[in-house]
Amino acid sequence: MGVVENNRLANLNGLNGLSYIDGDCSIEYNEALESLEGLSNLSIVEDYLFISGNPALASLSGLNNLVSVGIDMTISDQPLLVNLEGLGALTAIGGGLFIDYNESLMNLEGLEPFPSLTNGISIVGNASLKNLSGLEALTTLAEWITIYDNPSLKNLSGLDGLSGNYTAGVFIYNNESLENMTGLGVLQGTTSDFVVLNNPSLKDFSGLTSLSYVGGFLRV
Repeated sequence: MGVVENNRLANLNGLNGLSYIDGDCSIEYNEALESLEGLSNLSIVEDYLFISGNPALASLSGLNNLVSVGIDMTISDQPLLVNLEGLGALTAIGGGLFIDYNESLMNLEGLEPFPSLTNGISIVGNASLKNLSGLEALTTLAEWITIYDNPSLKNLSGLDGLSGNYTAGVFIYNNESLENMTGLGVLQGTTSDFVVLNNPSLKDFSGLTSLSYVGGFLRV
C-alpha cells in the first residue's frame, strides 16, 4: 500500500477498517498529512513500513494497534516528531529499525516494551536527540547498532538492557556532544567490528565496563 505525494491529504480517514497489509506500507511525502488516526485498526504489515517526509505529521498516534512489521521499519525525515509514542503495541520487527533524520526527535520513548528485532538498529542524523531513552527494554541485537550524526547526543543511556549479550557490530561516529559510553556497561562483546570515530567531545570510554571481546577490528 502506498500513500505517497498527495499534497492536500490531511488524514487517513476512510482506512479505518484496514487491519492487515500483505506487502509494504509506504506513507511518504504528503505535505499536508497531520494524522495517522485512519490506521487505528492496522495490526500487521508483512513487509516494509516506511513513514518518511511528511512535514506536518507531529505524532505516530494512529498506529497504536500495530503489532508486527515483517521486514524493516523506517521513520525518517519527520521534522515535527519529538518521540515515538503511538508504537506501544509493536512486538516484532522482522528486519531492522531505522530512525533517521528527524530533526525535532528528543528521545525514543514510545517503543516500550521494545519489539524483538531480527536485524539491527540505525539512529542517524537526529539533530535534537539527547539520549536513547525508550530503548531500555531492548535486550538482544542479532546484528548491528549504528549511531552517527546526532549532534546533541551526550551518552548512550537507554541501551542498558543489552545485558550480557553480544551484538554483531557497533558503529558510533560523528556525534559532536557524546562524552562517554554510558549505556553500554553490560555489553560483553561484538561478533564483528567495534568502531568509535570522530566524536569530538568524547573524554573516555567509561561505560564499557563489561566489554571483553571484539570479533572484528577495533577502531577508535
